[in-house]
Amino acid sequence: MSLAALIARYKHPPVTPVTPATATALPPQAVPILTVTPVTPVTPQNIDAQKKNPDALLMDIALTLHAKPDDLYALLCADDIQDIAEGLNSRAYMLDYFRLMRADGKLPVRTYSDSAFIS
Repeated sequence: MSLAALIARYKHPPVTPVTPATATALPPQAVPILTVTPVTPVTPQNIDAQKKNPDALLMDIALTLHAKPDDLYALLCADDIQDIAEGLNSRAYMLDYFRLMRADGKLPVRTYSDSAFIS
């Protein structure tokens, strides 16, 4: 088959241009305003409360790590708890410590299906 025959065979009829229909304009939407709020705002009241109550810090970490507070206390000695109470160990430091303990297998991994997740 020649090239002219192939072109004639598969040639499509010309397409007539169509004027696009104009759609009705949608009302402009308000741009969402994204705000970033810290998890726990740093205020003198929060720092004093955290220093006075290491239980609150360990409960917060327990919820973050899906661990039992008793398991966290078992990994700490009295000096560690005193350091938390005095504000020497920050939340970030303790969170890293407990994550390392979990990586070493010393802190068990809990799931939501555990019946005694947080007591």
